[in-house]
Amino acid sequence: MVPSVSSSVSAIKAAFTMMEASANNTANADTAGYKKDKVSLNEGKGVGVVAKVEKSNEPGQKIKDSYGNVAEASNVNYTEEAATQIQAKNMAALNVAVLKTQDEMEKNLIDIFA
Repeated sequence: MVPSVSSSVSAIKAAFTMMEASANNTANADTAGYKKDKVSLNEGKGVGVVAKVEKSNEPGQKIKDSYGNVAEASNVNYTEEAATQIQAKNMAALNVAVLKTQDEMEKNLIDIFA
């Protein structure tokens, strides 16, 4: 696979991993004791991006129920999740644009040699 295509495809996969983790965090934000998923992006071997998902160890806010029992709320922050989803959307869109440009360049190159 052409390196630019390979790196764009891996970045799109990483963006979807970010979106999935953020969607899972948002869905579980009201679950007491839930620890959010964090996605770290790293350089892959050769070219590309590798997304690694890990659970966060940050403590959630302490809450009291109506009986006086103390529990830990989830550590999900809606603002962070919204920002992550926007970042993932833009990351995917930009890499799709790279693939479209690559395709147009190849077509133009074929037209020149044809």
